Amino acid sequence: FVQDRLNYSKVTLNLGLRWSYYDGVIPEQTGGGGRWFPQVTYPEIKTPYKWGTLAPRAGLGWKVTEEGRNVAKAAYSRYFESMYTTEFDTINPNVIQTTGVATYTWFGDTNSNGIVDPGEYNPNPISVFTPSSNSIDPNLKDPKNDEIMFAYQREVMANVSFSSQWVQRWFSDRTVDSNVGIPASGYAPRTFVDPGRDNILNTADDGTITAYDVIEKYRGKDAFMRINSPSEYQYKGLELTLSKRMSNRWQLLGSYVWSQLQGDFTSNGSPFFGGPNNPNTLINANGRLTNDQPQAFKLLGSYQAPFRINLGGNYQVLTGLPRDRRISLPLAQGNTTILVEPRGTFRAETLPLLSFRADKSFALPGAGPGRGRRASVVAEVHNVTNSSAGQNSYGLLTQSFANQAAFDAARLTTAYFGRVQEIVAPRIFKLGFRLEF
Repeated sequence: FVQDRLNYSKVTLNLGLRWSYYDGVIPEQTGGGGRWFPQVTYPEIKTPYKWGTLAPRAGLGWKVTEEGRNVAKAAYSRYFESMYTTEFDTINPNVIQTTGVATYTWFGDTNSNGIVDPGEYNPNPISVFTPSSNSIDPNLKDPKNDEIMFAYQREVMANVSFSSQWVQRWFSDRTVDSNVGIPASGYAPRTFVDPGRDNILNTADDGTITAYDVIEKYRGKDAFMRINSPSEYQYKGLELTLSKRMSNRWQLLGSYVWSQLQGDFTSNGSPFFGGPNNPNTLINANGRLTNDQPQAFKLLGSYQAPFRINLGGNYQVLTGLPRDRRISLPLAQGNTTILVEPRGTFRAETLPLLSFRADKSFALPGAGPGRGRRASVVAEVHNVTNSSAGQNSYGLLTQSFANQAAFDAARLTTAYFGRVQEIVAPRIFKLGFRLEF
């Protein structure tokens, strides 16, 4: 990494360039053993690609006014990912892909012994996965992130400053295991009933959805290649901050962030974009991504009260994260989960949280210069308003209940779309004691 700084009367310019080089190898290893697979020794495998990258960085600071109370900043940066061993999993014969080595029809554990016995499955597999058929694109590129930033800072008055910042990031060349063994022409459309958001069949919100079966001549022809996905996503955000530094025994910080994280979320598993050949992974693939949080407001402050009592508070309001509506469909290649509606259509509840903290410290008897023995009592109250907003764990999978009665009977034991499975922790009071010696 090399960098340099150029200073002028009102302008400071920072320049940098980072070079990195990665090469990978899968060492000789042993796998298998047991009932289903014989023990095998696999030879060393060299990855068919190497990554050598140059990542430029540039930043500019400008004192808009002579006294330095108004400052503008701009920056551009490129970042490349490190090479992780997961990049090699596609060609690692000792790694079983999520689709499995083979898929069989199981008739059930007829003798209830917890073991798959002969006669409990059809020995003719639905599909067979051969690790040796996998490959990595020899031209595989290192995934990269490009970022631009514009900022403005102003000292409003003594100890009070305001700042605004715009950040935009582009994520591209993400790597993914694409099923190149089955071409896009190897799928046939098939229409299914969508029970709708109420999870009940034959109601007003029922609809249809089209998914895609692998046609017979391509079943079991799966072969995965590690490629750079054509999908990409983008983040952009505006942050406004007002800060009052500690003076006159109090400080305060308030911020508001508007942001958007949108695009194709690259993932190896359905229902997210996994490759250009499989049309099931493209259904509603573009939209707001998992961590998209359009608005976030935070306010925190502290006050040094008399008698060495410190008081603090923290209030935040956060937009809920997206939650998808999904459906599992019985396709020829096995049950497949797809997205029924565009991402971002549904969200977790908005989360308001208010917390307070107070602490009081005492000098212990016998404490002298340099000895510093003190005791403190700390009291905290979290979630003061006792918010019960639903959080990350929601039911996402649309069910197909025959009627309302069947739905009601299964509510407590079945995960279904719209079910709140986790709420924020309730109001909590904490009392603590700290000893310093």
